[in-house]
Amino acid sequence: MSQWFSLMSRRGRLFLLFVGAVLLICSHRAVAQGATVVGTVTDVSGAVVPKVSITITNLDTGLATTLVTAGDGQYVAPDLAIGHYTVKAAASGFKATEKTGVVLTTGDRVRLDFQLQVGAAAQTVTVAADAIHL
Repeated sequence: MSQWFSLMSRRGRLFLLFVGAVLLICSHRAVAQGATVVGTVTDVSGAVVPKVSITITNLDTGLATTLVTAGDGQYVAPDLAIGHYTVKAAASGFKATEKTGVVLTTGDRVRLDFQLQVGAAAQTVTVAADAIHL
């Protein structure tokens, strides 16, 4: 490869350097466009609740992302587009809880913790978002 590079003209090497720089800058900008939502789900006693379904819906596009909390009740949703969201946590034996008015901007890392109440999954508790930016 170094032989090929040394055979190129000065203009060709500068062109390749320019293209490489543009690609590097564009890839960095693409990564920085997203936001991340993290959180922990607990019950009213403070015990973590595993395997909770978390649905994150972008109200601007209608696209929904669904994931499940880990054994320690935590979840991470990376690379979300900027916009307005509703985030819902639902688990068997608990009332579903929904946070509305979540606004994500470029590079945000927002913590949305949920505290589930015992009840039927058909019941929903809605909370206006009070996000903590990390």
